[in-house]
Amino acid sequence: MSDRRVLPRLLAVVGFCMLGSCASPPSEMASAESQEDSARIWDAPESLLVAESPIAPALDIAVELFDPGISDDDRSPLAAVRRMESQLLAGELRETLVRSNQWGVVRLVPTASALTPVSIRAAIVESDGRDLVLDVVVKDAMGILWFDHTVAYRQQSAGTMA
Repeated sequence: MSDRRVLPRLLAVVGFCMLGSCASPPSEMASAESQEDSARIWDAPESLLVAESPIAPALDIAVELFDPGISDDDRSPLAAVRRMESQLLAGELRETLVRSNQWGVVRLVPTASALTPVSIRAAIVESDGRDLVLDVVVKDAMGILWFDHTVAYRQQSAGTMA
């Protein structure tokens, strides 16, 4: 097998191992809630509403790759995980919008065009394996703000979110 094929696969395996290490059981220090944690409102996941048929005309959406919330110069392992996480979360959002059957073409893009009917931009504020906080902004092509909200999820125990 050529080196060109092995390197991307090796990097993918290493990346997934790094993401898996973020899901380790919380330490005593991590389980102690700060005042900021108790003041934050943790969003509860909602079930996906799937349309039987898309509305006509369905709007196209551009999902921008999420801003990882770290500097471009940071080469630490945490920064690498955060960059990968920003791409994976954007891809998950795209797949969810496609599965909902309520939108036109949903594209994953580095930056949205001004001509895209609806664009979604998000930035990772916090991500530590237990907590995920995102700033999400949705605008249309006319620049009208549809949604500007900080979304926060906390992993309670294996398989449950709060």
